[in-house]
Amino acid sequence: MIFLVFLLPTSALAFQNEPDGFRGIKWGADLSKRSDMSHIRGDMYKRKNDKLTIGEASLKQVVYMGYKGRLKGMAISYEDSSNSRQLKSTFFQLYGKGDKPNRFIEEYYWIGSAVAIVLTYSEITKEGRIGYYYRPLCKKEDKEMKEAAKKGADDL
Repeated sequence: MIFLVFLLPTSALAFQNEPDGFRGIKWGADLSKRSDMSHIRGDMYKRKNDKLTIGEASLKQVVYMGYKGRLKGMAISYEDSSNSRQLKSTFFQLYGKGDKPNRFIEEYYWIGSAVAIVLTYSEITKEGRIGYYYRPLCKKEDKEMKEAAKKGADDL
């Protein structure tokens, strides 16, 4: 479903304080050349000595996602309903209420001209995720994946 977000036209999208990067790293920056990054696998990185908090909320993990080495997004995980409440409050304060497509699921979307943000939490598993996605690089990656799939289909 999140990939559908990247296909929306950018002219009608906006939310307050749309970020131009994360924690001082601009979207599209070359992660592979940063001395403060450790390569995990594929195009995923961890920042050395990264803060595992947002405000008063504790985070489990912060992963910087790349596309050909360039920052295309963030994957943040957290646990516990108290952290969820604090994060939701912080995000509402910074970005506005967001869209909540299903009243039964704790899932909020902020879709901007360049960035999409998704915040989720499950009361069942007591786990939550925050995803930041830089739409231009995600669109480019999606296009290349579709072209590769078509080429693969031609081999059948």
